[in-house]
Amino acid sequence: MYYKRGVYEVRVFEEFTEFIHIAINRKDRKPVTATWDVLYAIKNDLVGEDGYAVEVYPDKASLVYEENMRHLFVFPEGERLPLGPRWSRLYGEQ
Repeated sequence: MYYKRGVYEVRVFEEFTEFIHIAINRKDRKPVTATWDVLYAIKNDLVGEDGYAVEVYPDKASLVYEENMRHLFVFPEGERLPLGPRWSRLYGEQ
């Protein structure tokens, strides 16, 4: 799937794993300087407000730098990392 929002081009890949991969770059190929709320809106446009996504910062050995892009990975429905605002509920703390 290919999608445009403002100055951004977005590609969605679903065929490789159970995760949905959202790749975001600028149409003019300048660095992606999108704020959190812009990336969040793109995620919501593509997978809905209930979609749970992360942005990964890999170790050096896994780094592939081909162009200025941001990558979001959407978890399968109902799956989450045990981190973030809900962590205390996940671990039974009040």
